[in-house]
Amino acid sequence: MKLAGKTVVLTGAGSGIGQALARAIVAAGGRVIGLDIRAEGMAVTGEGLGSAFTAHRFDVTHKAAVAALPGELGPVDCLINCAGMIHPFVRFGELSDETIERILQVNFFGTLAMCRAFLPHLLARPEAQLVNFGSMSSLAPLPGQSIYGVSKAAIKLLTESLYAEYLGSNLSVTLVLPGAVATAITANSGVSAPSASADDSAKRPRDVASAEDAAEAILAGIEADAFRILVDKMVVDVDALYRADPQQAVETIARNFGGLLGD
Repeated sequence: MKLAGKTVVLTGAGSGIGQALARAIVAAGGRVIGLDIRAEGMAVTGEGLGSAFTAHRFDVTHKAAVAALPGELGPVDCLINCAGMIHPFVRFGELSDETIERILQVNFFGTLAMCRAFLPHLLARPEAQLVNFGSMSSLAPLPGQSIYGVSKAAIKLLTESLYAEYLGSNLSVTLVLPGAVATAITANSGVSAPSASADDSAKRPRDVASAEDAAEAILAGIEADAFRILVDKMVVDVDALYRADPQQAVETIARNFGGLLGD
């Protein structure tokens, strides 16, 4: 769906890929209603965008607010669920119940609630698009991010289910899979960046995509009604490796990124 002249609701619009994507959509002629829990970030997003960008401080975990939102905003042509967070880089057994619940509430149940709230309104439009953000962790686990991976894998299957159920309708459904993209998700999640040895660092990719490059790829995929958008080289490589040999993919990532656990 071409976004020129369309109204887009975008969660996570206050930083990172969401911020860059909001700017790209406005540059393409669209109108963005940005949602983020960080009002200060959305103020930065909106600089120079004029009336094409409107900001709403919003928490996707507030179910009643999510349910009421479509009626408050008016007609919407595209919903992009970009908001998300990670948890501390520790093994599953070291995570608290509160941390696990928070990650699932923000990443999965927040996305789920937004989809349920906006779906009837999107289906009432002449054409519409629903875009959900998974992750490289939707495909294979990253050491120290077990529940983040669970939440993103659930989003992957939810999005593919919606694609299948509304195939042939006015609604296009797209899954975005970022890998190595330079964003502030660690700081925004309240998580300390993991330390690693020189040997571990040497194994990590040098070709990290910028948020702007990621937004450009995502915008192109949305306008092409893509089934999946593999945002950067790392996720392309992981996707290919996992399809060829799932066990090898899991073990390769575990060996290359095991230093994230700090031991």
